[in-house]
Amino acid sequence: MYKITEKCPRKIIIQSLPSGDYDYSDCASLEGAWEAEKSERWVQEHAEQDGCSIDSAKADFMATISEYSQDEALAAAKDGYTWPLEMGFVDEE
Repeated sequence: MYKITEKCPRKIIIQSLPSGDYDYSDCASLEGAWEAEKSERWVQEHAEQDGCSIDSAKADFMATISEYSQDEALAAAKDGYTWPLEMGFVDEE
């Protein structure tokens, strides 16, 4: 049995990468998550090394980020996804 924790925000924004899952829930929206990310070094490197635009970096970032409700986080935990538990959004009872 699983339950939502007090730490769990109403709107959860998670980036899923092979290296792990990253919490952007402090951002107000998916677009806000991009605003927080676009000053990161990888964005500039992506544009410089790959000859791509910032818009291309944004598209790559947005393809890896999703928004969830508390109910969806609970369902994800029940379905065996680990991010809700690892991020402290869901506990096992």
